[in-house]
Amino acid sequence: MNFEWIGYLAGALSMFVSVPQIFKTVKTRRMRDVSLLTFLINFTQTGLWCLYGVLNGILPLMIFTGLNSLFSLIVVILKLVLREETK
Repeated sequence: MNFEWIGYLAGALSMFVSVPQIFKTVKTRRMRDVSLLTFLINFTQTGLWCLYGVLNGILPLMIFTGLNSLFSLIVVILKLVLREETK
């Protein structure tokens, strides 16, 4: 039996971890309580998982960790940009 669908489901769910923070930040333009270190670590670990998926040809890992890494990078950029605007 092929259980690859579990990888797609898990990846889809984990990919959306950063999305609520992105929407809230864009709406409120506030990032004061968001940890930059948390999202830098998440960006790094998802980027490494994506690389692992690429090197091993694991499509669900490539897709979802790549997107998750992108979303974490967006949060990092928002944190840095909005930090400058609030000073």
